[in-house]
Amino acid sequence: QICDEAHRCTGRRTKRDAQPLSDGFLRASRRLFLTATPRLLGAKRDKEGELVAVGSMDDVQLFGRVVYRLAYSDAVARRIVAPLKLVFLDLTKLVEEYGLAPQPASSLVALGDAGGGGVASRELAELSAAMLDCHRRHGVRTAFCFCSNNARAAELERVARSSLAAHGVALGRVSGRMNAPARAQVLDPVRRAASTPLPAEPSNGSMDIVTNCRVLGEGVDVPAVDLVVFADAKQSHVDILQCMGRASRRSLGKEFGHVLVPMSEEDSSAYETAVSVV
Repeated sequence: QICDEAHRCTGRRTKRDAQPLSDGFLRASRRLFLTATPRLLGAKRDKEGELVAVGSMDDVQLFGRVVYRLAYSDAVARRIVAPLKLVFLDLTKLVEEYGLAPQPASSLVALGDAGGGGVASRELAELSAAMLDCHRRHGVRTAFCFCSNNARAAELERVARSSLAAHGVALGRVSGRMNAPARAQVLDPVRRAASTPLPAEPSNGSMDIVTNCRVLGEGVDVPAVDLVVFADAKQSHVDILQCMGRASRRSLGKEFGHVLVPMSEEDSSAYETAVSVV
């Protein structure tokens, strides 16, 4: 039995994803667990204070011994994956640079219209400016943008399309409610970028952005993605690393994958979290 994304088997032993650990579900004489993000869990207790049986990947009785480990630095050295660059941008300063005035309307998007309110729309307009900045400064052509929920992803798609259409940026969105052909259609422009030669000046070309909540975070192999954007803070190190991995696939002309971490002078938590994970 081979279990890919085996970190999903950890945690509460009674959950669905833990079933491959049990012979009662699928009898196996040998099990091989594969993951890029092993989860190591300590003891947990329920509401009554009783210990809860949890599966941790350092439990040799459940997962066996580690037979092979490839460090990320070694994978980069062997050119299996592309190295990642973290891009930290102060959105407030960026808004000023792109001429975004502090009043309810800006040069990039009309704020405060129906859909999310002025504050939320302004945040997303700032994020749109940050993605455009990555395109111009770093030559990125494709991006996956991860949001806290599907409604937020839809709102970002709307705001960014309004903001960036005049700059050669195309927007799309996927969710777990879409069937596979519909998702493939949205992702097709991003996939095609892998076979498209880089222009002499990459920042002068087009850019494709796909917003989502979590559906693109794991098990999605689109090598052309060269930018991952966290529109909202994430707490799980496993989720963060899995999302970052979307930009580390090697493709034609890609020297680095990029990870955009929006931040502000008042709140440095995004910086601290990203650095601690990497």
